[in-house]
Amino acid sequence: MPLACLVLVAGCSSPDAAAHDSDNGGHVTIHKGDIFDIVLTDDYPTSHCQWHEEGSHDTAILKYLGSRYQWDNKAPTAPGVHTSRYEATGAGTVHVTLVQEDNASNVARRYGLDVTVQKRIIDLGAA
Repeated sequence: MPLACLVLVAGCSSPDAAAHDSDNGGHVTIHKGDIFDIVLTDDYPTSHCQWHEEGSHDTAILKYLGSRYQWDNKAPTAPGVHTSRYEATGAGTVHVTLVQEDNASNVARRYGLDVTVQKRIIDLGAA
């Protein structure tokens, strides 16, 4: 399953919306059908810690599609990027928590974000 998730995220187009390290503890509003990424700096080669979801949230509102780690090809000693990808599947608000920990479950960092998914409003405006 992890390989399938890696391929799923790697083969997809750009997201409709994204949150980053600076959004930790915040709130974001997206629309049903949007693809949403949480993009976090990651120094796996140094820390040996990996990001993953902690707990669960209502998948009828926000569905987890997968994640990937991408090295910085420009500077070998620079941190890479971890991306978790989601699809907004229904209206409502969920809290997403990601945790970065090593194989012994020692927590290095936590990231939390409230995500509100709104129904799309179709503009039928005058022609």
